[in-house]
Amino acid sequence: MVGKSVQASNFMPGMMAARRGPRPALLSACSAPLVALLLSGCAGEDLVGPTVPVEGQITWKGNEVTTGTVIFLPDASKGNAAEYDSRGAIDASGHYSLKTLDKEGAPPGHYMVGVVSSKRPPGVTDPNYRGFPPPNIPLIPLKYQNPASSGLTVEARENAPPGEYDFKLEGEIGRTPRVRPTSKQ
Repeated sequence: MVGKSVQASNFMPGMMAARRGPRPALLSACSAPLVALLLSGCAGEDLVGPTVPVEGQITWKGNEVTTGTVIFLPDASKGNAAEYDSRGAIDASGHYSLKTLDKEGAPPGHYMVGVVSSKRPPGVTDPNYRGFPPPNIPLIPLKYQNPASSGLTVEARENAPPGEYDFKLEGEIGRTPRVRPTSKQ
């Protein structure tokens, strides 16, 4: 038994060493080129392509829209084959500037435009109001939220004149959802 035990103990470490020996060498030999290949593909790849600067002003009934998001959805029916939509936050003065993924601007081409602007109902602080997020109160007409049906279109292009990407929204907001505070029982 002692001989078998010694033999087994001599055998097992040898096996473990044999298994471990080639792996680090194999990993280090293969991993460096693999890591370089992955990093060069990810870091150097431009998923968006060339872009043009797009910034503008959003107003509703002549007043600045002071919060929200502007969305430019590529219009394939007019030849825009861009893969990604472009978005920009609306600041307190109604100004927005687009980004596509993390790249400034939007690829040149025709776009359908959407504008989303809303706020939380007053007195509702719980993000899961009655088990669901509370319905927001729209600050502009809801028809502008969907780029495909808002009626807003534009062409992003080089050297666009000032005001080219400004949108003057009109219309009535309509009926908004009413939120009643939850009574504590």
